[in-house]
Amino acid sequence: MNQNTDSHRVRSFCLSGEEAPATKNQEVAWLDEAGALVAPASTDQRASEGDREDVVLLVDDEPGVLQALSRNLRRQPYRLYTVRSAAEAVDVIKSRPVDLVVTDEAMPGMRGTEFLGWVASEYPEIVRIMLTGKPSVEAMMQAVNHGEVYRFLTKPCEVVSLAMTIRTGLEHKRLVTQNRELLDLTQRQLAELERSNRQLEQFAMVVSHDIRAPLQTIRSYCELVQDVAGEHLSAEAANFLEEAVGGADRMGRLVEDILEYSRIRRTPQRLESVDLGQAANTAVEDISSLLREKNGRVIVAKTLPTVLGCKARLQQLFQNLLGNALKFCTDRSPRVLVTAENLAGEWRICVEDNGVGIAPEEQVNVFEAFCRGAKSHAVEGSGLGLATCKQIVQQHGGRIWLQSEPGEGTRIYFTLSGCTSGSNCHGTADP
Repeated sequence: MNQNTDSHRVRSFCLSGEEAPATKNQEVAWLDEAGALVAPASTDQRASEGDREDVVLLVDDEPGVLQALSRNLRRQPYRLYTVRSAAEAVDVIKSRPVDLVVTDEAMPGMRGTEFLGWVASEYPEIVRIMLTGKPSVEAMMQAVNHGEVYRFLTKPCEVVSLAMTIRTGLEHKRLVTQNRELLDLTQRQLAELERSNRQLEQFAMVVSHDIRAPLQTIRSYCELVQDVAGEHLSAEAANFLEEAVGGADRMGRLVEDILEYSRIRRTPQRLESVDLGQAANTAVEDISSLLREKNGRVIVAKTLPTVLGCKARLQQLFQNLLGNALKFCTDRSPRVLVTAENLAGEWRICVEDNGVGIAPEEQVNVFEAFCRGAKSHAVEGSGLGLATCKQIVQQHGGRIWLQSEPGEGTRIYFTLSGCTSGSNCHGTADP
């Protein structure tokens, strides 16, 4: 094969008619005597997809246009190929990576719109630019509809404009590629998270059953010993049995709290309009026995709003907060006040008590799972109440925090969206 045959080679010429000097970013493609496309070996064939140069392919049947474009674009930071027909361009695209194509419309054989349609179908990641000397609305519509063209340029086209269009097209391709990779990564991570959640749910159910069954056995045998031995038990032995039964009961409640905490984190919500005043009053009814035991009082303001949320979980939120407020008021009759304030499109709810308060050093982690302060050990609980509250508030797109002084009570605030319909719930981090 004679690669220097002038009749088959597509050359780049300066305005003076002399051949333009070759540069490392410019390569010239040609046809051999048999009509097959030949192009010099390039580093991008040996390099990986991640570190190769960008490749731009110019397609035009007019040698003068190719010569001018090659000469003026040779200093651009990408590798440049030039061919004189769509058929040659197809061969180039099939043989090596191409990032962007600039093609004329009116060419013998396959027209530009037909060629770009093929590119869009077979290699949709390639950016496609139409360059034509006969612009028309029909041509533009055809180019957009059939070729999915990134940009439509007309001849004569300023070199600066074409160079900028090519540069933005390559940047567009990089951004699209990065976005697709991030989307793929996100989908893989979501699939892995769903798999992990399913495994966690199965594990939690198995562990729950395996723990509760022996706990029930322990409790039953302790009660059986109490019934059989009866008055023959010493005071110390009877106390041991009571402690054993109480420990089994506490462990059972802990297992239930852990399951509930896990269930809230993984189970989707059913959203509806929820009257927070009604939810708070329902929670008060649920803790009525604790209220009587503590001789406490809960006041629910009439200004609580209606929000979009999960009714059962918002009731549980109030129940946990009110229960905590009552349990941590040990030296006086508990008084709890529930109020609401509308702030810039969201509602800030406050649950205020007159209890023992929380020391500053304990406030940082108070909403974390199994976090129990120095005064918590004297109060029955699993350490998951406020952590569960945090999960519920975050699932409703809100925040939760507190203000407290030892001996002066505690105010727990949380926010909820002010709308009552047409919104989604999304979690956010604490302030």
